Amino acid sequence: MASAQNIHPDQALARSPFYRKLAANDAQFAQQGEYVVASGLSKVTYDASGVNFCDLSGLSRSGFKGNGTTHWLTSKGLCVPARPNIAEPQADGTLLCRLSEDEYLLLAPLQAQASTIADLETAWPVDHAASDKGIGYPLPRQDTHSWIYLNGTQTAAMFAKICGVDLRAEMFANKEIAQTVAARLGAIIIRDDLGGQLGFHFLTDSASAAYVWEVLEDATAEFAGGPLGLEDLLTALR
Repeated sequence: MASAQNIHPDQALARSPFYRKLAANDAQFAQQGEYVVASGLSKVTYDASGVNFCDLSGLSRSGFKGNGTTHWLTSKGLCVPARPNIAEPQADGTLLCRLSEDEYLLLAPLQAQASTIADLETAWPVDHAASDKGIGYPLPRQDTHSWIYLNGTQTAAMFAKICGVDLRAEMFANKEIAQTVAARLGAIIIRDDLGGQLGFHFLTDSASAAYVWEVLEDATAEFAGGPLGLEDLLTALR
């Protein structure tokens, strides 16, 4: 969970690609590892009947890919999804997302102190050096992909404006993954209902963050809700 300390993003070693948009919303920022995250916004309009979105780009995410990756992750005690395009929560809350037969994305939980990603990144070079068959290779996601979480009953209706995949709850199951195009960008969308609310992780190219934020502001304008800080979201989900 983010610290309550309020700092300026320029003071951190790393910051979210959305930080200027968040600063324009009078966000309060807090240190979390090397990153700062927007912990709260001055005007919070959370509404479970609409669409709410929160920048999670300051949280840890990583990936692994290549022949032997599935076997290696299983050997490290992870619960691996049975097939591609499914996500599986791990014991510490980390979400393991299977993107293909041997490609995986890992997302840290919103609030728990989880070690899965760091442990895997530490173990890989040792296990790789000791392996004679190969165990795939790391596929870092921290700087390549921005990460937003959206929730609320109208979230699927909002996505229908920018994405061709039918994300309605009755058509797109919880923990299902769509690797698709949204707002004319390559995107990874993962359904992950939290706090009893329909919810989605939305990952896109970090370089297009300003454009993505503007698209979301426009696409959500007709619905209740709006942008949140991480602490705002966690409070709403309790």
